[in-house]
Amino acid sequence: MRTHGRTLALGAATAVLLAGGALIAEHWGPQPAGQVHTSFLEQGNSYSNGYMMGGSNAPGWEQGTPLQGSMMGGSNAPGQIMGRLYANAPGPRITTSAAQALAQAVPAGAKISRSHRTVTFSSTEVHLTIVAAMKAGSDGFELAGMTNPSIVVPRNSKVEVTFVNADQDMAHGLAVVPQGAGNTEMPMMTAGPVFGGASVWFLGDATASGAPERTLAFSADRAGTYQYICPVPGHALAGMQGELIVS
Repeated sequence: MRTHGRTLALGAATAVLLAGGALIAEHWGPQPAGQVHTSFLEQGNSYSNGYMMGGSNAPGWEQGTPLQGSMMGGSNAPGQIMGRLYANAPGPRITTSAAQALAQAVPAGAKISRSHRTVTFSSTEVHLTIVAAMKAGSDGFELAGMTNPSIVVPRNSKVEVTFVNADQDMAHGLAVVPQGAGNTEMPMMTAGPVFGGASVWFLGDATASGAPERTLAFSADRAGTYQYICPVPGHALAGMQGELIVS
């Protein structure tokens, strides 16, 4: 992912939305300009909330001080800046070789079609792994050896996704949003996740200690066609998006 160097004004994107890991705002409709959609913020996890969204170890700009100049339109992409800032964030990690294997593995109980680029589940217990940035120059998510395949699950299925960021110099996240929400530079300002628990705001760079991973779980209780995207500014628009079909 090396195509996100465009000027992006984040405003006070992450300032004081969480203080010490506590959510102090909750909005599910469109956000005013310059504010991150708070439904993307991770809740109930001490290592992500405290470190990544305003806790005592977070950078000052996440606690209300001005954003760094490079995040306000400098030469570095926001994903690169966030990736470096959280490269050593606490939380589980896996080796690069394990991430490569997971990116190629067919999930248990899934039927795949490489010609149609689909991964289809018939069971209402769905477990899969999505890996970001395993292929050089690829703008996408890797699942079952395919990039951005359509994922089909039954209505009312319990979906558990292990998300891995294997990129060594770019932050990536994962969120399930309404169809079309990913076709904008900053999707987190216009739409929240369509299912409770269906988002990971972002994970920092993979390092020598491994690629960060995170598990998200949600109930796909409404039929429809949705998008799974990377909510980091510019990434979904550059290609990090695919379809989630609940049938």
